[in-house]
Order: sequence, then C-alpha cells, then structure tokens
Amino acid sequence: MPLTVTIVGLGPRGLGVLERLVTLAARHESPGTLLEVRVVDPTCTGAGVHALDQPDYLQMHGRAIGLTMFPDSASLAGEPDRAGPSLFEWAHRRGVRVPERPGCDVNRPVQPTDHLPRRLFGEYLHWFLGELVARADDRVRISFHRDVAVDAHEASDGRIVVRCRGGSEVASDFLFLTLGYGQAEGPIERAGPAPPLPFPLPGAAADVPAGAPVAVSGFGLTALDVVSCMTVGRGGSFRVRGADLEYVSSGMEPCIVLFSRSGVPARARPRQGVRPDHAPAVLTDELVRLLRSRGPGTLDFEADLLPSIETEMRVAYWRTHARGAHRSRVDGAVAAAGRRALPHLGAVLDALATEHGSVDMRALFTGEAGMSVRDSVSYERWVRAFIDADLEDASRYPGESPVKAALETIEDTFNTIRAVVGHGALTASSFEAFTTTHGPRLRRLAAGPVAERQAELLALMRAGVVRTPLGPDPEIVEGGPDGLTLRSRRLLEPAECRVVAVLPGHVRTPRLDGSGPDLVTNLRARGILRPHGTRDSASGVVDVDERMHPRDRQGRPNPRIWLLGPICEGVTFYTHVLPRPGARSDCVVDAHRAVTELLASDTGS
Repeated sequence: MPLTVTIVGLGPRGLGVLERLVTLAARHESPGTLLEVRVVDPTCTGAGVHALDQPDYLQMHGRAIGLTMFPDSASLAGEPDRAGPSLFEWAHRRGVRVPERPGCDVNRPVQPTDHLPRRLFGEYLHWFLGELVARADDRVRISFHRDVAVDAHEASDGRIVVRCRGGSEVASDFLFLTLGYGQAEGPIERAGPAPPLPFPLPGAAADVPAGAPVAVSGFGLTALDVVSCMTVGRGGSFRVRGADLEYVSSGMEPCIVLFSRSGVPARARPRQGVRPDHAPAVLTDELVRLLRSRGPGTLDFEADLLPSIETEMRVAYWRTHARGAHRSRVDGAVAAAGRRALPHLGAVLDALATEHGSVDMRALFTGEAGMSVRDSVSYERWVRAFIDADLEDASRYPGESPVKAALETIEDTFNTIRAVVGHGALTASSFEAFTTTHGPRLRRLAAGPVAERQAELLALMRAGVVRTPLGPDPEIVEGGPDGLTLRSRRLLEPAECRVVAVLPGHVRTPRLDGSGPDLVTNLRARGILRPHGTRDSASGVVDVDERMHPRDRQGRPNPRIWLLGPICEGVTFYTHVLPRPGARSDCVVDAHRAVTELLASDTGS
C-alpha cells in the first residue's frame, strides 16, 4: 500500500516538501505507486502570498538571480550544481521586460539583478508546481483540495484526519504543516491598539481616505509595501531629477506616519549586482559546534555570540578600508586565527584602529548612534540623515564602503547565527532579548529593503507624504470610533498625532496565543501543539524538536507530523528566507531530512 501524506499550505515551503516527495520517490527502489499526496490550500496554485493578481509595484525584495525552487548541490549532496532555472532564468526565457528606470515608459529585457513583481514570482511558483505534477508520473499521486484546514485529530486507525472549513476531511499517514504569513482572512479591523495583519495587499490599505492621517508600524520590508499601496498604488510616481529621486503626487495619498519600536530605519541592500562573499574569520562551523556542545538553555547571545559578530564586522571593515590597502594584513591574521591564534587577529584589528581611527561596531550593529530624541523635528532630521548616509554607503559598496562591507557580513553569517541560537540554545532572558531586540536588528541588516526602495522612502519624506514625528516606540491609545492617538515615549519634548487607523508594517507568524489561524488554535486545544518552553508560553511560539516534529502537551514529539516554515519561527529563526541558487538553504535541508525520514519509516514496510 502506498504511504499517504497531507500537506497543509502550498506556498514556497509546501512546494519544497512536494518537490522532495516527488524527487526522492522517483529514486526509491520500491515498484509501483509509493506515495499518495493530498494538498490542502485555499488556492492550490503554489503561489502562497505571492498572489497572481497583485499589482506590479509590489516587488520581490530579493534579486531575480538569487531566487530558485530547485535544490542544488550547495544545499544537498548528490544534487546537481544547477538543478533548474532561477527566477531570473525563467523570466528571461519568457521575454519579461521591466522599466528602464523609475518613471520611464521605455522597457528593457530583465536583468539578473532586477527585483521583479511579486506576481511574477507567484507565476514562477505556479509553473514549478506544474513541473512537479508532470514529473510525479506513477510513483506519486497528487490530489488537490481547495479549502482551508481548520482542525486535525488522530483517528482510531492511527491516521491523521484534517478537517476543512467546507466540511470535508482528508486522512493520511503523515502530515506536513507548512503555514506561512498569509493567514489574514475576512475584513480587516481598523479600531483598537493591536494592528491587524497586513495581507492581502493592496486591499488591506484600500479604504484609507485620501488626505487622512494614517500610521504604519515598522520601517522594514512590509512597511514599505504598505506605503507603496497608498502612494504608487494610488497613482503617484517617482522620477529622476538631477541627482535625486522625486515623488510626483497624485493627490490621492493619505498623510502617512511611520514608526517602529527601535526607531531605527532599516539598512539598504547595496545597489550593485553580484556581492562578494565574506570568508568567515570566527563565525565558523567550529564555533557552532563549540557553542552548541554546551547544551540547551545555556547560551547568552550578548556574551557568547555578539562579540564574534562584531569581530567579523571588524574584519570586513578593515579588509575594505582604503580600497583594500590592508586586506593582505587582515587576511594573514585571519589565517593565523584559523590556527586558534584569535588574540593575534584582535591585535591586528586593534592596531589598524589605532593607526586609522576606530569604529564602534556595537553602535553600527544597533544603528542608534547619534539618534536625536530632543523633539519631533530633530528626530525626523536624524532619520533622513541616517537613510541618506546609508544610501551613500550602499552606492559605494563593495569596493569603497567599509561600513557597508561590515554590515553585509550579517547576511554572509546568517545561517551560522541561526544554527547557534535555534532550538532552545539560549537562556530564558537571552531568548527574550533575542526575539524582541537582537533578532529584529539582525533582520534589518540581513534582509533590509533594496537601495532603490529606501531612495523612494526618502523621496516620499522630502515630498511630505511620509513623516516620522514620534520617535522610538510610541504608544497607541484608544481614541473612540473616529480614530486612534499615538504618543511619543522617548522624545524629550512629547509629541502626539491623531490617525484614522494603524496599519501593520510587519508580518506575524502563526502563533499559539489566539492570534493564529483556527488550525493552530485547535491543535493546541487538542494538545497536539504546545508552546516552546514554559518560560515562553505567553508568546505562543510553537515547540518543535530538531527534526521539526511538534511536541505535544506532554513534551513528546509526534514522528508523523512535521512543521516547516514561519509556523516554527521562534524555535528556528528567519524562516521566511527563500531558497537561493548556489548557497546552502536551510529550508531545502529541512524538507529533505523530513521526507527522507518519512520514506524510511516503518509505516512503509
């Protein structure tokens, strides 16, 4: 009898699981049909939140050449070096063309470094799904159930039964939950201090009146998407005038107030195409093994990992300083550090700082240096200067900006940092600090907006369409049916503003705190899911073991259920990152391990 498998959620994570099921089943020695796969998803297109009907101004934050759905040898031994077309290669074959520059009617062929419309990535995912279905042949039978999963339970025969909103039930031997961010359904609430989910866009911001004051919580990727919906999405446009980008208003925009807890804008990703890799000096696999060997709940991010991150930033800084004049000196010290001579590396970096001027890497990491909180005017002036200076660094990267080189090391060491802090490695207090402070900082550095988007934000500020008058971490106060009041907390001269709505500029992951979808809430009520650790039960982080099996109420992992993607955010980190060609992608590795375990299970014997 074939194994039966249900996948709930068919965005990139669900597609990644389906790809492994199809690929590994084809290599299996057993004759005949090996797997029956049932997919439960509202659309079953494979696009997830990358809806096929989104407007083109909502773009991917990753460059087209850096996105793929085909596992390769960089992630999995035995896979080909180039397994299938990246988003760029797929778009190039289709003859996709993009505007030559902002506000220009002349289109050109797509280039590897372009940031393509999100709907095009959705079309790529849909095409990839078609490739999988065609490749499945008779080894894997795939059926699609266009519905929303709302509950699941274990039947008397041991199978897992998923109940759908439409009333149907889907039973199988194994279950993959690959829920992403697109969990918002129905009308979006405008009242109350807790912002709603930002999806779907642009509909989530459609009913904000022109000229009305509205707040957006966040400075990052999603916040800029929401701002785009209320500016370019309403007929505004950008044009190049001299050395600057200028926003041309349509008159239909609301008055937008941006704010965030930290008050620090995101860092822009560099403009240049192929970025040079940073060979790690101290954030190595050896360090991961050393820190993880201490056991769960023992590490402190600030004491055990942040100093190594700062050292890595210093290495990149001095490798780039003065157009690489010190590179050989630094590389020699790094080579010695590989032989456990870390004090020598530190001495070389200290000497360079003494000779040429020191740079505070901790201040660079936090981004708070020089922040003025005297009043609204001084804080807004600091925000603009921060973005402007960062854009200048981005334009000079990679060869002439040691500051941006130092910041870019965060992306290069991202997977190493994730490997250290994941799966309960941090102490209770450090876990709290990481999830609220350090983790968001890392995300701002490694997954920030592209330089073009930050330049657009600066143009919107110059045009007066976007303001940042409240400083860091303002409070949202109930204000009756006609709107809300936002008040500053850290400005020395207090400020407040009245808005008709607060729109979310960040995504939420599926949680066990009552804010998640019905499926997650009901699985917790049944005891199939539990919060990660008693210390963090209030946050609603879903608990999984290192094989990505959920732990039940008694702490026992369920070997027939896997959770992959944003539903695991908090036990693993940065689960939103998509597969990249030629680079290790943890989402690919996780899917491969899970499917390999499934195919080796006793159920199939």
